Amino acid sequence: MAWAVRIRRAAAPDLPYRAREFFSGNFAASVSADSDETGLYGFQVLKTAKGFRRFVDEAIESADDLVSRISQMPPSEEVIKAMDDISNTVCSVIDSAELCRNTHPDREFVEEANKASMRISEYLHVRKQAYIRGNSVPYANLFVIDKLISTRHELAKIMGYRSYAEFAIRSNMAASPNVVMDFLLSLSNTVRQRADAEFKLVQDYKRTVDNDVRADLEPWDEAYFTGKMKSSAFDLDSSVIASYFPTFQCLEGLKLLAKSVFGVTLSRMSFSFGESWHPDVMKFLLHHPQEGDMGFLYLDLYSRDGKYPGCAHFAVRGGRRLSDAQYQLPIVALVCNFPNSQGSSISKLNHWDVETLFHEFGHALHSLLSRTDYQHFSGTRVVLDLAETPSNLFEYYAWDYRVLKMFGRHYSTGEIIPEKLVNSMNHARNMFSAMELQRQIFYSLVDLTLFGEQSADPMDTISIVADLKRKYTSWKHVEDGTHWHTRFSHLVNYGAGYYSYLYAKCFAATIWEKVCQDDPLSLATGTAIRTKFLQYGGAKHPSDLLRDLAGHSIVRNYNEGIVPDTSSLCKELNF
Repeated sequence: MAWAVRIRRAAAPDLPYRAREFFSGNFAASVSADSDETGLYGFQVLKTAKGFRRFVDEAIESADDLVSRISQMPPSEEVIKAMDDISNTVCSVIDSAELCRNTHPDREFVEEANKASMRISEYLHVRKQAYIRGNSVPYANLFVIDKLISTRHELAKIMGYRSYAEFAIRSNMAASPNVVMDFLLSLSNTVRQRADAEFKLVQDYKRTVDNDVRADLEPWDEAYFTGKMKSSAFDLDSSVIASYFPTFQCLEGLKLLAKSVFGVTLSRMSFSFGESWHPDVMKFLLHHPQEGDMGFLYLDLYSRDGKYPGCAHFAVRGGRRLSDAQYQLPIVALVCNFPNSQGSSISKLNHWDVETLFHEFGHALHSLLSRTDYQHFSGTRVVLDLAETPSNLFEYYAWDYRVLKMFGRHYSTGEIIPEKLVNSMNHARNMFSAMELQRQIFYSLVDLTLFGEQSADPMDTISIVADLKRKYTSWKHVEDGTHWHTRFSHLVNYGAGYYSYLYAKCFAATIWEKVCQDDPLSLATGTAIRTKFLQYGGAKHPSDLLRDLAGHSIVRNYNEGIVPDTSSLCKELNF
C-alpha cells in the first residue's frame, strides 16, 4: 500500500503456554513411545478410566487458549495452522473415546469414554466460537464507523457532492461511484458461477470428512477446509516451503531482481548518527551505473513490541528536479512484521510473506525510479486507482519459478527450491481463486455502499453488510451479533477506494501477460516498465501510462470514467 498502512499480515503470535505444552508433548495426555509404562493407546493420561476426564479437560483448555488467540489474528496461514491444532487436540479425544467405547472389555472404561465423547462433542463448535468472537469485537467500533460515515458525508455535502464516495472518486480514473458499481457488478457476475462451484467443492469435502451428507458449509469452515484441501491435494507443508526462504536470502532476491530487471544495484549503507530509529533497521542505496544514485531505501522488517503490526510503504521524501544538473533523491521506507531470528534459529519467511515483501518492493521501486519535476507527482503520488498497480505486478515475480530459483535456497543445505514445489504452490494458490476474487468484490461493494448516498434514516451498517454478503457471495451471513466490517481498517484508510485493488489486479494481469510473461527478468522488460510507466509517477495521465506500456485495450472509457479490461485476469484464473 502506498501512503497509508496496508494490512496484509501481522507477525505470527506465540501459542499460549498451555497450548504449547499440549502440542510439545509435556502434558500427561501426550503419547509416550519410549516409556516402559503408558496408558491406553499410548496416552499417559489414560492409565485409568477416569483419565478420560482429564484428557477432555486439558484438550478443552488448550483449545480455548487457541480460540482466544485466533480471535485476535488477521486472516492468514497461522489461523489455518491454529485451527488444525484445535482439530488435532479435539480429535485425539474423540478418536480414542470412539475406539474405547466400541471395543474395551472394561465397563468403566466404556462409560468414561461415552462421557468424554459427549463432552467433547459439545465442544465441536470451536471454529464457530472463534469466528463469532473474532467478528464481534470491538463493539465500540460500530459507533466509530457510524461517526466516520456521517462525518465524511457531511464533508462531502459541504464540498457540493451527494456522497463521500462521489467526492473521493471524482479525481480517480473511475470518476464516479456509478462507474465503480457497474464495474464491480459486472465482475461479480463473471465470477459467480465459478465461485459457487468452488463453494460446493468445499461443502462436499466437509460432508465427506464429517461423514454427514446434510452438513452445511459455514463461514467459519472456510479457512480450515480450504487449507486442508490445498495441503492434501498438493502435498504442501508451510514449514517446508519456508525453509527455502530465509530472510537474508529473500533480501538477496530483491537485489538480484533490481539488477536483472532495471540494471540497478542495492547496496547496504551505514547510518549517520541519529538517522536510524531501531537496531533492526537497514539502509540501502539504489544506484544506476550510468545515471548515478537513484534514492535511498530503509528496511524495517521485523516484528517487535509497540510496532504497528501491518506491512506498508512510506514515502519519507519525494524526488524532484532541483536544476538541470541536480535532482532531489527520494527516500522511502518499507515496514514489515516478519519473524526475527530467535537464539540460534534462522529467520525464515512463509511464502505469503515473500509475496508481501515483493508487493511492498514494487511500491518502493515506483518511488525510487520515478523522475519528476515536482515532488507532488513523485513515485506513488498518483491517483488512487493506479497506485497499487506496480505492487500487484511485482507479486507475480514472487510466484514465478524463474525468479524464485535465483534466491530460494534451503537455509541449511543450500538446495535450490524445487520447481515441482513451486508448481504445487501455484496450483494451490489458484484452487479457490474465484471465491477469493468474489471476496475482494464484496469488500469493495461494502466500502462503496457505506460511503455512498445516505437516506434520512440512520444507517444500519450490520444489515447493509449482511445483505451485500448474501447477494454477492456464495456464503451466508452469521447473525449472532457479528460485525466483521468494524475490523476492516481499509474503511478508514481508503474510504470508497478499496475497489482500487481490483483495478490494480486487472492492470497488473494485463501488464504481466503483454509485457513480462515471456521474459520477466530481462533488462528490456524492465526498461519498458520504467520508461513507459514508473518514471512518470503521477505527472502523466494514468490511462496514457497504461496504454503506452501494455496497449490501448488495457483500459476502456465507460460513462465518462475509465475501467480496466478484465480479460487477462479472467484468462489467468480460467474463468
